[in-house]
Formats: sequence, structure tokens, C-alpha cells
Amino acid sequence: EEGFKVLNEMLKTKNEEELIYDEKEAIINEIKSLSNNNPSNNKVDIENLFAEHMYTTTLFTILLMFILSFLFYGILLISTLTMRKLNIYETNNTNYSQIIANQIIVAFCSMPGNIIGGVLSEIKKMGRRKTICLGFIISTICSLSIIIFRSQYSILYSMYLFFVNISFNVCLTYVVEIYPTQLRDTSSGFLFACLRISGFFSQYLYLALHIWHYMLPYYFSGIISALAIVRSCL
Repeated sequence: EEGFKVLNEMLKTKNEEELIYDEKEAIINEIKSLSNNNPSNNKVDIENLFAEHMYTTTLFTILLMFILSFLFYGILLISTLTMRKLNIYETNNTNYSQIIANQIIVAFCSMPGNIIGGVLSEIKKMGRRKTICLGFIISTICSLSIIIFRSQYSILYSMYLFFVNISFNVCLTYVVEIYPTQLRDTSSGFLFACLRISGFFSQYLYLALHIWHYMLPYYFSGIISALAIVRSCL
């Protein structure tokens, strides 16, 4: 019924009459007939995502899923530890109340990125890809700026998460849209699984980097975020 509403709206713009019952039935029967006559069309395996015409898209998207997980989940894990380190260096003490307050402020400041990303991606001159690239560009700058301007950590970290949120959410939407309808369920399931697997490993990687040096995760994030800019453009 929703589909017929859309078709009728399209007909109105052409000053044509709405679909009658018989026309609706004909459309439904045609779709059912096509589906029944081509049962093989419904069988989609993961290998189909790596067919010649989809290979590059799938490969680059898998890489983006891993990078996004690292940039988001990895940094979230060690951000409290970073604040604690900075507290100790600045005051020789750990102010836990201040750390909690900073984390709450960061969370609220980064949330609008979810909305802004959606708005930007609907602007014709921006679109999905340029919006994703913009998020990665600013997150790269913020990640490297944290290393230099450590005293401004909370502000830079808020900006970092804000723009990572933009890339993260628009990229997830883009993944659903970029594949043909026939591959959409399989592609979404497979790529979102890659996202979760990489999110799991990001925890161990970022903790290890933090143990070596508390600023190493931000060097790493800056590098992979810059790599994501190139991958998004391609």
C-alpha cells in the first residue's frame, strides 16, 4: 500500500489518474511471477559481494568499517585513562569528579554530530561521500592536535568525537544504499559483522598502545583517519 501511494504521487505530478484496482493487481501479480520464476535470484552468498564489479567497493568498505570501529570504540575506551594521565601530570593528583564531568560534557557535545551528518549528506553539493570525507578530515586534525595541545584535551576530544560520529553514521547509511537491492541484506549483515569484530579488537589494540605511551593511540588514530580520507575518495 505504501508503494502504491508513492506511485500515485508520481502520477499526480504528471497530471495522470491514480492507479485503479485492476492495475494494482496486475503489478502485484507481475512481481510475484518474476519472483517465482527466478528463485535463484534470491540466493545470495558472501562471495557475491566480491564479484568483479563489486570487489573494490566491498574491500574499501571493509577497511572503512575497521577504521571507524578503531576511531570510535578504541578512543572511547582509553579516553578516561588519558584524562587521568593528564590530571596527574598537571596536578600530581587524579580528580575523578572532574574526569566524570568532562566525559559527560564530551558525550553531550559529540551527540549533535549524528544529526549534522544527516543534514549535510542531504545537501546536493556535499552528498554522502563528501560528508564522510569531511568527518575524517576534521577528526584527523583533532587527533593530531590532541598530541600538541594536551591541555585542551576535552575540547579537542569533543570535536574529534563529533566529526567521527558524522563519518560513522553516514558511512553506515551509505553501506545500505550503495549495494543493489538483491545484495543488500547480505552486504549489510556481513559489513556490520566486520564493524563489530573490529570494535572487539580495537579494545585490545588501544589498551596496548596506551600502555606503551598514553599519546600513541592518538598518533595511530590520526594516521588511520588520514588513510580513511583517501579510501572514501576512492
